[in-house]
Amino acid sequence: MGKKLEDMNLMDAFFFSVTKSSKKHAIPIAERILAPVLQREVKVKSVSAEMAVFPHAPGKHGIRMDAYVEENNADVTGGTIYDLEPENKEQKKADLPKRARFDHSRIDSYTLASGMDYRELGKCFVIFFCSFDPFGEGRMMYTIRNHCVELPKMEYDDGAVTLFLYTRGTGGEPPKDLAQLLHYMQDSILANAVNDNLKDIQERVADLKSDPEIKRMHMDWDMFIEEEREEAAEEANRRAEKAEAMAAEAILRADKAEAQASEASLRADKAEAQASEASLRADRYLALLRDHGIDLDTDV
Repeated sequence: MGKKLEDMNLMDAFFFSVTKSSKKHAIPIAERILAPVLQREVKVKSVSAEMAVFPHAPGKHGIRMDAYVEENNADVTGGTIYDLEPENKEQKKADLPKRARFDHSRIDSYTLASGMDYRELGKCFVIFFCSFDPFGEGRMMYTIRNHCVELPKMEYDDGAVTLFLYTRGTGGEPPKDLAQLLHYMQDSILANAVNDNLKDIQERVADLKSDPEIKRMHMDWDMFIEEEREEAAEEANRRAEKAEAMAAEAILRADKAEAQASEASLRADKAEAQASEASLRADRYLALLRDHGIDLDTDV
């Protein structure tokens, strides 16, 4: 069985999705998560959980965002979009930079309608909340923007920002409220709700965890995960059996090849022995002829 609902944190995919699906809690929780990240007040217009941007053509790659958040800021042309992604798969951390690049491109293609000018593209933040250090530098926050290599201080604002937030990071002197938020996201319990912002989130988290409908959804999710694990185990066993059969066949072929090589070696040894015996017979014949005064080298 998977993790119990009451033990889940905001870093758990199921529960994070639940918070962003709630009509009552999605917008307030999104605002309270983004405020310490951006160090300013955020007024959210809408939140979509498990937002899919489908590929532009068959056979191409789409994306599915854990939370697609639109900010209600009239002062930014095109508005601001936030893609919020809790990430726990450390084995895939090498993929994150290019995944962020792809997410930005698909979000831009989704928000820029036909006939719109490029200047109408809004700002876009792709934010990864990581339970592991994505770059091994110990920092809590890694902010990625495009810039001119030759003139790093030259202004170049394409509106694209990627944030990697490490929930256990300490380096870089992060803001206190951001450190508290990330600690709470990693371990979403009352004791870690140490400021008013987090206490509000905690009340909403507790409300969601006590919701009978959420409990039913969690049971369905748990059953789904268990079935997925069983299917994955069965598939792994099938692949292992196939690999073992292929290995056994390869061993048989190797043994056969070794036997054939051994037989060929024996035939070669036999042929060499026969050639040696023939050479000896020829030498004896030549010696006999010389004993009778016949030298084949001179008597032609």
